[in-house]
Amino acid sequence: MKYLHTDWQQTLNSIELVNFDAWWNLDAKPVEAPNTIAGKPNAWSHVCSLKTAEGKTLYLKRQQDFYPKNLLQRFCKQLTFTREFKNYHLVKSAGVIVYDLIYFESRITNGHRQAIYVAEGLDGFISLDKLIPIWNANGWPPRMARRRILSPLLETIKNLHRHGILHNALSPRHLFFNLSTDHPYDIPEKIDFRLIDFERLKKLNQRSVKPIQRDLFTLHRRGLHWPNSDRVWFLKNYLEISKLTPEAKTIIREFQKRAKKKLR
Repeated sequence: MKYLHTDWQQTLNSIELVNFDAWWNLDAKPVEAPNTIAGKPNAWSHVCSLKTAEGKTLYLKRQQDFYPKNLLQRFCKQLTFTREFKNYHLVKSAGVIVYDLIYFESRITNGHRQAIYVAEGLDGFISLDKLIPIWNANGWPPRMARRRILSPLLETIKNLHRHGILHNALSPRHLFFNLSTDHPYDIPEKIDFRLIDFERLKKLNQRSVKPIQRDLFTLHRRGLHWPNSDRVWFLKNYLEISKLTPEAKTIIREFQKRAKKKLR
């Protein structure tokens, strides 16, 4: 299985990065410690970064024999990057604006399954988990600015759920906005938003209640410091109601109850 973004073909040709071995053997700077599986020395996954001649950031993800925790997926021998590659295109088909995937390829060599996943970095964007501590310590932006930030996130989640897609990992570190830690209170009128991390994404029956139970609860728990008034605003707009209904109040109580359990 192979994919090459046509807009990048000329650039990759010029630096001789158009085949699996070239990417696999490339010396690049690690972003974090590699992921490994206890008792399986040949199973690993890691992420590196590099810069193009034009100054663009690329993220190079390489892995070998690294499968999801799900028993069925492990039995099917589907690498997590292969799963992310398929889910990336599923999200794009739903009309969600995402990062540019540049290159993907998988292979079996010497009995080992290997995969490469190369994506363009979100230069000019920052993840929400970098901003929440600053705002929590020094004061939050005005209400309307906060809701300008939340609005594209809200519409993206609603769109995914309308298509029966559960992101399954809606943590602030996976939510990127055109904001800055250097100027955390300069909130532009037009907010650009990008969602990342599609390894755990699931396709669900559109009548399933899991989107609320999983995605919205994860947002609630991971963003505990976000003002409560915005949480209520977010839920009302997600449910498309003008005031809290008994159902909405039940959801809020359940979120609060489950969040307290997680903190114990």
